[in-house]
Amino acid sequence: MDAGNLEFPDKSFDYVLCSQVLEHLRDDRKAIKELFRISKYRVIITVPKKGWYWNIFNRMFHVNTFNREGHGHFREYAIDDLKRKLNHDEFRIEKIEYTGFITPVHDLILKKFPFMQSIICILLEKT
Repeated sequence: MDAGNLEFPDKSFDYVLCSQVLEHLRDDRKAIKELFRISKYRVIITVPKKGWYWNIFNRMFHVNTFNREGHGHFREYAIDDLKRKLNHDEFRIEKIEYTGFITPVHDLILKKFPFMQSIICILLEKT
């Protein structure tokens, strides 16, 4: 299904989870609007955090060299840019967490090293 044109009625779901999708879309703003449209109460979004981790990963595996949707990352997200994109009259940011990428055990270790945090997790609630 096209993330920018979801085939669900308004407020179809109590919770909407969008995990590791937005970075693969050319028009992430359109997809974000759709997430808000179909949610009654909460939206949870995870995206790659711009920084050291993804710079190394991109150099090793060339995930940013793809220019076709769905084949790689079009972007990583700095938190301020992401907050601007998530600015919405009906939803507010409830919580922001950062995590690693490999396993829950690694995530516990990586929390002590902010430069290794590679994922932004945001919980948005209906106002």
